[in-house]
Amino acid sequence: MKNKKSIMTFSALQILIFHLWINVFNNEIEMFLKLTAYIGVDIFFFVSAYSLGNRSVDSYKEFILNRFYAIYTKYIIFALISSCYKHWSTVRLFKVICGIELLEKGGGAYLWFIPAIMMFYILYPLLQHCDKRNRTITLLISSIVWFVGATIITKHTSLNHLTIIWNRIPIFYLGYYTNILSKKSNILKSTAFKITTGVLLLIIGTLLLYRFGYKSKLNTPFIDMYYIMGIPLSIGLIFILDNVPETKLIKSVGASTLEMYAIQMTFGYVIVNKIFKFIGNSMLTNIISLSLIIIISIATHYLYELMNRVVRNRKGKVKSNVI
Repeated sequence: MKNKKSIMTFSALQILIFHLWINVFNNEIEMFLKLTAYIGVDIFFFVSAYSLGNRSVDSYKEFILNRFYAIYTKYIIFALISSCYKHWSTVRLFKVICGIELLEKGGGAYLWFIPAIMMFYILYPLLQHCDKRNRTITLLISSIVWFVGATIITKHTSLNHLTIIWNRIPIFYLGYYTNILSKKSNILKSTAFKITTGVLLLIIGTLLLYRFGYKSKLNTPFIDMYYIMGIPLSIGLIFILDNVPETKLIKSVGASTLEMYAIQMTFGYVIVNKIFKFIGNSMLTNIISLSLIIIISIATHYLYELMNRVVRNRKGKVKSNVI
């Protein structure tokens, strides 16, 4: 994957559009692009798994602590901010931070994607360990586990909300095994192959998602199967976007995707509503509000990194003084 930040930037913009875009034209194309932009999440799962495929987990503790520090600390900070801003109860704050709300509400949980991807990270070392021992058996057992889980979730309506997580398992696996394939074959390094395959998957995926994820929601053989129908389109976009060079702006936005997700879900609706009331124009509101959220996200990311750098420098000075 040559241009990871280009892919992440595009998928982050998709999620922004899915949550905050105000309809301008009210035509079929606009509605389709907005209502299926949730595949930005699938792209993130694929990219995360692909990136993990480059890492060999020698220490489970070190791996989890690294992921926790890189991702979950920000999640906790935003949860605390949201708790104060939205006046959560202490019980809800506890459930949010511990991931209990995710299991209770699925996609209705606060920033559900972050604790969900953290769960995938917690299980990833087991996947890698089993895959190294016997790839065929690992794939077989993983497929059976997903199939059985999807059956149980479909049959028990009290578990239906978990499909938003469970049906992302296949694309996570595809991301991981695409990385494995790229190490064994140079075909995925070919620009011509990626563009040709990407365009083909884009066409097929668009048709599938339009029919089974937009015109009607596919719920057979398992509930919310339309998430699975989005996989070809997601991978097609990834193959195409991997050929888009990373500019300074793209790198900045791509590095701030977690902040962008948190800020839009915490303050996004308020920002959009206030700007729309003031301007009264849908297109201008979209441009201004989305740009503002991106700018705030980038500023927040670099402020966080600056604070981390200061803390590390102080720790380094303390250690040197002790020595």
